[in-house]
Amino acid sequence: MLTMVVHSDWPYNMLRARRTPERDGEEIALVPMDGKPHPSPAERYQWRVLEQESTPDFWKLAPGSKSNFQKPDGNGGHSSSLLLGDYDEATEGWVVRVYQGHETLEPWPSTDERGVPGTGVLAASTDAAAACLRDVRDSGGHLLVLTGAGMSVSSGVPVFRGADGSMSADFLRFLGDFNSARTRHGLEPVDDWFEFSVPEMFQKETEKEAWAYWRWRTLRALVTPAEDYRQLMQIIEYFGPERCFVETSNCDMLHSSAGVADDRLHEIHGSLGYLQCASQCCDVLYPADEGFRQRLRDEPEWVPRCTACQRSCLRPNVMIFQDDKFVDARLRRQRANKDAFNAKVQAGNLAVLEVGAGRVVPSIRSMAEWHADVGRALIRINPSEVECSAMETGISSLPVGDKYFPITARGSEALEAILARLS
Repeated sequence: MLTMVVHSDWPYNMLRARRTPERDGEEIALVPMDGKPHPSPAERYQWRVLEQESTPDFWKLAPGSKSNFQKPDGNGGHSSSLLLGDYDEATEGWVVRVYQGHETLEPWPSTDERGVPGTGVLAASTDAAAACLRDVRDSGGHLLVLTGAGMSVSSGVPVFRGADGSMSADFLRFLGDFNSARTRHGLEPVDDWFEFSVPEMFQKETEKEAWAYWRWRTLRALVTPAEDYRQLMQIIEYFGPERCFVETSNCDMLHSSAGVADDRLHEIHGSLGYLQCASQCCDVLYPADEGFRQRLRDEPEWVPRCTACQRSCLRPNVMIFQDDKFVDARLRRQRANKDAFNAKVQAGNLAVLEVGAGRVVPSIRSMAEWHADVGRALIRINPSEVECSAMETGISSLPVGDKYFPITARGSEALEAILARLS
């Protein structure tokens, strides 16, 4: 959860919060803009936002956000909130991200006594993390970067499950349509993501519903990498790309778009940039090029077919649960590149930087801890205090402040603070 403030160039308008994420949904609060194009942060209206649960179009307000709504009292200060309806602290609201062509909210800005981003615990933790990175670099060490789904949220790639494993409204819609198709064909419905995202989803009875979900995943990933990707590339440049390697559970290709070289990247779950036969009739990988993506846009019920066998549909070359059909040729090449990187790392002289990795599928977090255990340190960036403090592997040799540097913050906030200290 993070604090956001109104960021708007338009005067004499109202920023509307709604009960559900629709532009014409029921209004629960109005925040009047007072005509100042750029009021100081202290004069802006503050909101608490659940970043992980927000969508590419809407910020999700945290329960109790109403306590942070403010309005002018006519005497230069602020009085109680302006609220509509029965909004209370158990209600969650939504605010559109862009209104009349303008971004509506931005993170609450903060600096320490030196003017460097970050205050208090954040400043201390980023100071220590930056010092560790500097020591490893200056001693000829290497950097391993590991990222999870949280890394891509600010770029607009939605997270389809919460930290507790609960599924997003978008996913539940796809799951409902999928179960309706299964019922029509005499198949038992499934309960959750772990039973839905399996190779059998591409069988003839449900391939259209499976592709509705993967069409959404593919097109949602066609975004420009956000600031946190640029900041991460700056840290890689600081080390030297030849001394860095990136491992990610994301299949959205944003690391490649941001500039990570092909031989320095391991996408442990595969990539939306390639397709394969759903029945694995062969090991051919087809590029998901612009022509393919345009057809996905233009034909919402189109199911791509394998040209080799002419029987099965195609599917993304992304590893799913119980996946005995995954074509791993590309992944094996990436693993070989990772092995070559590992061979060059001097004993113990490896810094591990983990960003946005959750606990529902803890692959990235576990790998980070294993590497850090034999390396120099683990720097873990995550907005959840629980996910920052928890260990997945039971490793006890990562004492905080010595080999473990947890930073409870958004990726871009923490990376900006680390870069400021490195420079």
